[in-house]
Amino acid sequence: YSLKADYKLKIIEIEVGLRTLKTDPYSKFPQAYCDFYLASNKFLSFKDDKEFIRKTKFFGSSRYSNLWIKKLDKINNIFYKKNNKKLNVVLFLAPRTLEENPKFLDKCLKIKNINLQIGNKPKSVLPLKCCDFYYDKFNANQLVNWSDIIISHTSSILIEAIMKKKKIFFCSFIKYSKKYGVLGNRFEVFNCVDKIQNFDQIIENIDKIANENINKKSVLFDKDDQSALYQLRGFVNEVEMINNYINFYENVIVE
Repeated sequence: YSLKADYKLKIIEIEVGLRTLKTDPYSKFPQAYCDFYLASNKFLSFKDDKEFIRKTKFFGSSRYSNLWIKKLDKINNIFYKKNNKKLNVVLFLAPRTLEENPKFLDKCLKIKNINLQIGNKPKSVLPLKCCDFYYDKFNANQLVNWSDIIISHTSSILIEAIMKKKKIFFCSFIKYSKKYGVLGNRFEVFNCVDKIQNFDQIIENIDKIANENINKKSVLFDKDDQSALYQLRGFVNEVEMINNYINFYENVIVE
């Protein structure tokens, strides 16, 4: 930022994740040091802030475009033997949640006819993702493709899971610290997501699907879900979204 005046730099801040939480308004627009802020969706709380209006562009999250997900699928392609007799279950839960509830993980491991993988929540701000202790055998994209059931809470990766019509157990009962002013979660509005009220319900549901020949792929995706998906990923038309990014960067270079 201190070099901007001498080198005529432009700082573009890109929102990496999606705003999936309903929160109290922030006190002010926080991106004071950027020239432009590329928002992932329109769930923001600074609409009366003139600086926010001047700097922010609402192009949507290119990470959750069909084009990029197909690229990821190709890049991250893994070969594994599909065992139709077993249920592939992925836990996308914060490590602290699992550490504070060790009995839940023990019960999961005792369920017959399942393969279990744990995906540490893919947050770029967590340095633990770079250490051996929280090493993931597969990345989030690979785990979504491999899974029959995904158990999670707040994670943008659920957008990809919803797009691929994966069965999702969303842990509605996990609460947030009051200091963050969280009012709710936008995944709660999806009809295709199963809202879970406690850990015992998760164990019961997985056990039934794994051992009673219940259809593990029965996921209904309706018009309301499609509308909610568009709002969360921040765009409807993929070609328009990509062109908006291209035009923006070309204009920034010209300036």
